[in-house]
Parts: sequence; structure tokens; C-alpha cells
Amino acid sequence: MDKTKLITTLYELSLLLYPRDVKDMVEEFIKNVMIRFGFSYAAIEIPLVNLKISLPKNSNDCPFNISFERRHFKIKFGRMKEIPPEYTKILEPLMDKLDQTLEFLILSELKRKLLENTEDVIIFVDKNMIVREMNKKAMELLGDLKGKPIDRMWLNENVRLNGRHFSVSVYDLGFLRGIIAKDITEKVLLERELKEREKRLRTIVEIAPFAILVYKDWKYIYANKEAEKLFGYKKEEIIGKHVLDIFPFDYHEKIADVIHKRLRDEALPPYVTKIIRKNGEIRYILVNGRKMKWGDDEAVVVAFIDITPQKLLEEDLSFLNSILRHDILNEITIIMNYLELYQEVGDKDFLEKIKESAKRVVGIINDVRNFEGAIKSEESTKIKLKNILSKIVKNFAHHNVEFRIKGDCTLTVNEGGLKIVINNIIENALRHSGMDKIDIEIRGSEEFCEIRIADYGKGIPDDLKKKIFEKGFKYGESANTGLGLYIVKKIIERMGGEVWIEDNHPRGSLFVLRLRKS
Repeated sequence: MDKTKLITTLYELSLLLYPRDVKDMVEEFIKNVMIRFGFSYAAIEIPLVNLKISLPKNSNDCPFNISFERRHFKIKFGRMKEIPPEYTKILEPLMDKLDQTLEFLILSELKRKLLENTEDVIIFVDKNMIVREMNKKAMELLGDLKGKPIDRMWLNENVRLNGRHFSVSVYDLGFLRGIIAKDITEKVLLERELKEREKRLRTIVEIAPFAILVYKDWKYIYANKEAEKLFGYKKEEIIGKHVLDIFPFDYHEKIADVIHKRLRDEALPPYVTKIIRKNGEIRYILVNGRKMKWGDDEAVVVAFIDITPQKLLEEDLSFLNSILRHDILNEITIIMNYLELYQEVGDKDFLEKIKESAKRVVGIINDVRNFEGAIKSEESTKIKLKNILSKIVKNFAHHNVEFRIKGDCTLTVNEGGLKIVINNIIENALRHSGMDKIDIEIRGSEEFCEIRIADYGKGIPDDLKKKIFEKGFKYGESANTGLGLYIVKKIIERMGGEVWIEDNHPRGSLFVLRLRKS
């Protein structure tokens, strides 16, 4: 083949490589190559479009062949006679153009399939917002707008159309703009539903008749109104607190273990613990919680139910039951024993002992009745201490003792319980001290009221000061039931206060009652 004819042949073959159906283009091209160069066999593989062509079909390989491999195809030509070596160099440029054309056609096909199969709306517009191309999804939504203008709203980040929500991205392609609109309706509706659920949840939480706290990363991030009432803090004081700050220190390890388990989503039953109010008061609490969605994150929602009255009632019932089973039963046993002895020997001294035991039974019953009256009367009222104490001391006028009351303080307290406490302390002082005056000083601070009751009697030894409030403790010949001061301590603790004893100067004992103002 002379040089002019070769150039013409190569040019004519190159004209066959233009964009069209891949199979048609390849078949026409290799047929013409076979004719022009005298090949009797050709085979091509194009993996990306899963195409294999053999010409002629099912023919056997020829003894002489030449092959080419490019990025998108492998091709082999064969013939019965020897192939000139220069054919490889001559055909190289055609093979390069075939590879380039295949790349364009394959990518175009992939692009077309991508555009048609995607769920996104894809539109190409010119600078005047005239639609130049749009995919199937766009046509389903907007109709065929090719060659027509489209609303400029599609240049916004968010578009709502026919009840659907779209997130829009716009790409500048030079002479065209590409608009890709992703349908986010389900996401928007889900987010809206989640916000509604959260709003309903927050409403329920806010009106719940018990305290609710929410914490994340070991910090409280929410508190309802009842939490403010229970803990004594304002909401803004609770938020930001460490989770463990509201619990007594000796409960921290237990609570931390519970929190770790909640964060691991372990199922936990409700449990009873203690909390510390802002004013230092300890309350018994039933706690339950779980990890859940809160806003955009996960947090732990915890409910606190104040069961202090029930716990105190349990303690009180246990206390009363122990008195019935132990103290009164002991005295009755003593009476029965003395009665048997009297019947045997007729000694009247035994009758006196029976009388003393009977008095102690009456005393125990009176102490228990007073205690029961105090714990039943849970209602607190605002009082001035000086007025109450002045009324109480009038009941002791027949004892020929001078009472001096100094100072005043206003607080909210169970008045009935306080009266029982003051009466018991004064009776104890009169029984043991053998003095002729009692001084009562009332002191007030920002948080507390103190009642300091001082006698000028014998005093109490240091080694007995801590024991004097223990149940059943008796001291001296004039000792009574051993319950009076124990009941004083129980009632004061029920009021969230404390009581202790000091030395009075120059002599005697000083009982100190400290109560919170509210």
C-alpha cells in the first residue's frame, strides 16, 4: 500500500470513530480495518459495557495475528498469511482514537444512566434560566421545560413545591448552571415530628407532679418546676451542676455505678437513695431513669419522687412497735413478777414496786401518745418563738421556778411537735436539776433559729452527753421512762433540725435546738 493510499485509508477509518451506539461503531470500524488491511479475523472485548465481538462469528484463530490493548478495550486481528511488522505502528493512532471515542461514549452512557436513575432532580440552565437539559426525575416533577424558562426559586438553598421539600445545590459550569435538588421531604417531616414529640415531652415533663432532671456528660441540662421545689434550687442553679453534687458524699460511689449502667443502656429497677436540698436538709428519694433522645443528642432523664414521709413513717412505726414489744412488755413482766411475789410473801414493798412500774407504763404511754401526736401533725405554720415559749412556761407555774425568755425569731414549723419538744426538755430539767430558774435564749440568723434552754442544776457528765438522747437511756435516781429525750431528738430531726447538749456556766446544762427557718 503506497503512502498516499495509506494516508487516505487511515483518514477514512478515523471518520468512522464518532459518537453513536458503541456496538454499531465498533462493528463498522473493525470490518473496515479487516477489509483495508486484509485481515480475515478480528475479536474485541470492551469490559465496561460488557461487549464482546468476533468477526466472523465462531471462527478459529488464524496462524498470524496482531493485538492492541488500551484502557477500554482489547483487540486482536488475524490472517492466514504473514502480517507485515509495520502494521502495528500504522494502526497505533487509530487504536488511540478508538480508545478516546470509547471513553467518551462509555462516560456519556454512564452519565445518562446516572442522571436517569438518580432520585435527585437535575436541571441544566443557561444564564437566562432557560432549561437546556433535565433528567427524568425533573420532568416528572416539572414537566418538559426544555427550551423554556424555569422559576428562579430553584437558585435558593431550600425549595418547597407541591408539598415536597428540596435541598438545592447550584454549580457554575461556565456557560451553564447545574441545579441538583435533593428531595428531603421525609427528613423534614421526621424532624418536624421529632420536634413535636420533644415539645410534647417537655410539656409533660414540666407539668409532671414529681421532680425531673436531665443530664448529659455528667452535667444537668434541664430541671422542671418540681425539681426546683424538691431541691430548693432555682432552675438556673441546677443546670450545669455535676450529677453527684445533689447526693450525700457516701452515696457517690453507688450513684456513679448506676449512672455508668444507664449510659450503657442497662435496664435498672427504681431504687431508693438520699438527696441534699440547698438548705442542707436530707430527703429520701425514689429514683428511676433512662437514656433517651433529648434535642439533637442523647441524655439521661431521671425522675425523683420524694418518699421521705413514707420512710419516716416506717421508722416511726418501727419505733412504736419496739416500745410495745419491749418497753411496755418489760414493765408488765416486772409487774407480774412482783405480783406473784406479793401473793407468796404478802410484803407490801412489792405493791410499791408494782405501783412504780405501773407509773412507768403510764409514762411510756404518754410519751408515745405525744410522739404520735407530733408525727401525725405534719402541717407547719409560721410562728414567733417568743409567743409560743411564753405560753409553754405558764404550764410550769406551780413548780416555783423562774423562767426568763430573751430574744425572738420567726420560723415555719410544726407547732405541736415543737411544744412537745420544749415541754420534754423543761420537764427533764425540773426532774433532774433541782434548781429554781431556767433561762431561755432565742437566737436568729439568716437560715436558722436557735432555742437555748439553760438550767442551773447539777449538770450532766461529759461521758453521758452523747448518750442522753439514746432510746431507753436513764440517768439518776429520778429517771423516768428513758424515752423523753429520745423523742425530742426524733421530732427535731423530723423537722430537719438538730439538738445537742452543752455545759451551762457557771453550772447546769444547756440544751440547744437548731431549726431551719423554712
